[in-house]
Amino acid sequence: MKQQTDIYLKFRDVIEAINKNNTKRNTQKFYKHKEYTSTFAQIFCFKDKKILEIMLNKWEKAIKDEIYNCQDFIDGSEEYQIERLSLQEMTKIINIGKYAINVLKMKPEIALAFTLGLVYGTFIFEQTGLCLTLEEIYNILPKNKQTKYGYKTFQKRYFIDGTSSEISKILFSNI
Repeated sequence: MKQQTDIYLKFRDVIEAINKNNTKRNTQKFYKHKEYTSTFAQIFCFKDKKILEIMLNKWEKAIKDEIYNCQDFIDGSEEYQIERLSLQEMTKIINIGKYAINVLKMKPEIALAFTLGLVYGTFIFEQTGLCLTLEEIYNILPKNKQTKYGYKTFQKRYFIDGTSSEISKILFSNI
């Protein structure tokens, strides 16, 4: 039995922190993945930032390839948003990532791919008609982190854990 889901970070807390600290972050703006590198490293407990950077580069390439394949169906503003994350989406990533690491006991690389796939699948691909296959999501892992049965395990966990009530609570909470 999994423990009850805790929301680690609430979006309203992000907004309050931005206002309190007079940071230059705009809650309505979209930011490139690389602007969140240190946040990703902390959330997913990456010891080697090089692996994280490789994965983020592979993710961005997979997204760009999908945009290219669907360029007749999306406009420039959609493309801009697809290639970036809002602070609200990043808040979801933080919460799912922490859950994947702390409760599901996923390794950092698997947790990152799992989390990006879920958040993009729910909030970005669903809205635009774009998609990445589970194999494309799994392939953002560095080759030395992929195993013979790793993809099948990833696939099972993506559907079983990714559709759990705990993950749904994080994805669809309005906090």
